[in-house]
Amino acid sequence: VTDSSHLEMMLNEGAIDLAFIQRPYRSEGFDYVSFDPVKLVAVINKKCLPQPPANPFDYNALGALPLVLLHRAKDSGTYEMLIDLFRKAGVNPKVIMHITQPGVIIDWLESGLAAATLLPSSEVCAEKLKECYVVEVFPSPQIFYPAMVKIPAVNWCSQVMELVAEGYPFPDNSPR
Repeated sequence: VTDSSHLEMMLNEGAIDLAFIQRPYRSEGFDYVSFDPVKLVAVINKKCLPQPPANPFDYNALGALPLVLLHRAKDSGTYEMLIDLFRKAGVNPKVIMHITQPGVIIDWLESGLAAATLLPSSEVCAEKLKECYVVEVFPSPQIFYPAMVKIPAVNWCSQVMELVAEGYPFPDNSPR
């Protein structure tokens, strides 16, 4: 488990044959099976809002809160897509930090950082969060597409394909 760009590098170097990652932003050089998009949720530290927010929460209103967003270690990805969506709506988001791992962002928010984030629902277990609200957003941009990725020189492994076919779609809110 690591940043998608690092796993892409490992695929290119032949260190691994297959990766389950966010669908590559630029797909040149990769074969992939893309899965259905994972719902986007907002995780908001309770210090940011005096009352529980509306569910769903206005996506553009999140831009007024201090934001900690996912950002790939290398190349473009969901961070750029989120920023672009805010800007197209005329919102200049207040990004205070970007981090490569969803779990680290959640840990910071749970530890008291007065900020919010946008994450795939598959990375968030709302029941475990005591210091944060977890709400759906509207409109809900579909930007988190999990994918099974390989380089073209590697054959698809039939056993892995069978497991994926048997186990997907994954149950909602189950961390993977």
